[in-house]
Amino acid sequence: MSVDPSNTRTERDPTERQVYLNGSFVPESRALISFRDRGFTLGDAVFDAERTFNGEIFRLEPHIDRLYKSLLKVDIDPGLSKREMIEITLETLERNRPLLQAGEDYWVMQRVTRGLNVVGGELWQSSGSTVIVECTPLPFKARAPLIRDGLIQPATLVANSLSGVSGAGRKADIPFLFVECNESVRPYGVTFHRHLSEIEQEISLAAQTPTVIQFTPHLIPVNRGILTTMSVAPSKQAEGPTGIDQIEACLRQAYEGEPFVRLLGPEALPDTKHVVGTNHIEIAWRMDPRTGRLMLMSAEDNLLKGAGGQAIQSMNILRGLPETAGLLL
Repeated sequence: MSVDPSNTRTERDPTERQVYLNGSFVPESRALISFRDRGFTLGDAVFDAERTFNGEIFRLEPHIDRLYKSLLKVDIDPGLSKREMIEITLETLERNRPLLQAGEDYWVMQRVTRGLNVVGGELWQSSGSTVIVECTPLPFKARAPLIRDGLIQPATLVANSLSGVSGAGRKADIPFLFVECNESVRPYGVTFHRHLSEIEQEISLAAQTPTVIQFTPHLIPVNRGILTTMSVAPSKQAEGPTGIDQIEACLRQAYEGEPFVRLLGPEALPDTKHVVGTNHIEIAWRMDPRTGRLMLMSAEDNLLKGAGGQAIQSMNILRGLPETAGLLL
């Protein structure tokens, strides 16, 4: 399915995003696939996604490499070379760039299914792949409510996270052997953790100014779960006796009704025991009257909410499925 994106231009509706679908660029409303497509009926598909920063795709080539490794593993031929997929992805972004609003970025996604079931054929038979490349707006600031509403000073943030051993992956490494981890608690990644750059990058985007935070992870002798305690100085408008009420109102407005967010408020504190094996996150908050700093606490399962469950939740949203599909346990 080799294609030159420059030869597939369509008349554009300036108010509707464009999608690449099997050799053509079409408006989203016309990007239709058959109900017999194996990606739709059986989930027989591979997808990858990248986000943009200031309108530019981050690490596109490594993502496409990963996509093609996955396609090879499940024996799906997209009919396009890696270079063609990269060119199509860039063209898709270029067509949709004018629709980005101030402060927004895109998820850019490639989806490749095994194609249509052959009517009357064996279950494994298909008629060739379906390839879709699309953009979905990703307004990060909407998901950073305390920064968005100016209630905290993000540069004063100090975060300490306690992670179960599975957070290090399945690699056989001496520091993660049972006898090394059992009956032991220790910090790691001190002064620079592999995720710190992206954490500060997202906070800086929300704060609209370069922001550096203090983040120290710790390894604890449990299989799974992450407990995080953060302290941060409130802004001037959130100081005083009514500050904690403003914090609570902001968090409840942002997250009340979210299916996987449990807001504990002043009644309880997060506990990994309550979230392990689920896609939920527990969040609590307190104002320390001695220091005047806001305490924010959370607990989640690093294997579900912190990894696989979050991926499925994101896929559900991107595919227009119920957000909770396959995740309510």
